[in-house]
Amino acid sequence: MRTYSDSGTHSSAEVLDDEVDEPIYEPLQDRRAPGVSVKQRKIPRAQKRKVDRAAKPVCLIERVSRESVIEYCHVIGMEESDDVLDYLEYNWGMSRYTLNLHTRYNICILGPRFHYLFDHKGLLFLPTLEIIEQYSAHEIHTPLPYKPDDPDAETRTFEYRLLVPPSMKSVPIFRRKVEDSKSTNAEDYEVHPFPYNTFPVIKSHVLPHFVIYNAGKKLAAMSNKPAVYGAFITTNAHIEGVSDVALKAMDLFYRWTRADPLPADWMSKSPPSMRKPPSHSSRVPTEPPRQSKRPAEEGGCPTMSKRAKKDDSQGEQALGQLDARSVKKLDRRSDRQIYQDTRSSIDKWRGSVVNDELEAETSNEGDMENMC
Repeated sequence: MRTYSDSGTHSSAEVLDDEVDEPIYEPLQDRRAPGVSVKQRKIPRAQKRKVDRAAKPVCLIERVSRESVIEYCHVIGMEESDDVLDYLEYNWGMSRYTLNLHTRYNICILGPRFHYLFDHKGLLFLPTLEIIEQYSAHEIHTPLPYKPDDPDAETRTFEYRLLVPPSMKSVPIFRRKVEDSKSTNAEDYEVHPFPYNTFPVIKSHVLPHFVIYNAGKKLAAMSNKPAVYGAFITTNAHIEGVSDVALKAMDLFYRWTRADPLPADWMSKSPPSMRKPPSHSSRVPTEPPRQSKRPAEEGGCPTMSKRAKKDDSQGEQALGQLDARSVKKLDRRSDRQIYQDTRSSIDKWRGSVVNDELEAETSNEGDMENMC
């Protein structure tokens, strides 16, 4: 069964999520810009804070904190092509241009070592068989069993098992016993040797369909080489039902990316217009604008922040340093309009000078009469 590869034009379908992640995304308008990458690959700081709120800022595997260096990791990667994103949006019952890869529910936290293994060496996670079967029973182009805007989205977690490739046979896992601990004492860590049959079930806020897609894609690539796939399943044979769960995850990946023509009316939809506030805002579109916390001056306006004052003074200095040529470039008026405005200014100046002279002469004449 044919599926689309990762090659292709980069997309901007992954956009910043707000306090409610779905369905109120904010797609960018240049998703189909030919040959131009409009993706924002770097996770914005606002999104990292949302991940921290959904899950403590510790490595999902080792439970180490920021002091040991952690990284924010996309489950469905940013390299996915527009074609793949179209198929996922349609099959997951979403509107076109609304799939959000920057949502907190597609981002987990890993240490640099495991981030690399997850992205490049075949390390993956799989949900329970029960969750897999819920997605297998899901009807195409209808809402998924679990969505970011569900009432319990911010509090629920899902159970995942860690599956590793045979190449990790020399990689031990040192996992903190207590998640909030800062201790570096040996007795406060668990040591899990390869193939990690003692490693516990992982609980995470990441939504299962992102995890299933990631795992199914990796398993599908392994299945092209039966020996590689067989070795992977054998390595993780200590996980109950691993072969069945792996096959179902692979089937879902193929179903979600099957290269059948999508409905023309769905494909013809253009990207929604961008809303205000701009895409870096973290508030919901329906939420009223935030009121300034700064005290108001006598005039009723909030006081200007130090940063705003600094920017304002710098702007005035910069304008003062512009030469005539730069000012002309910034002027949006036509040459004719500039000419007319200049002539008008000169005429007004001449008129004011003449009036001043006449008034001065009249004043002098009056003074002379008084002297006489």
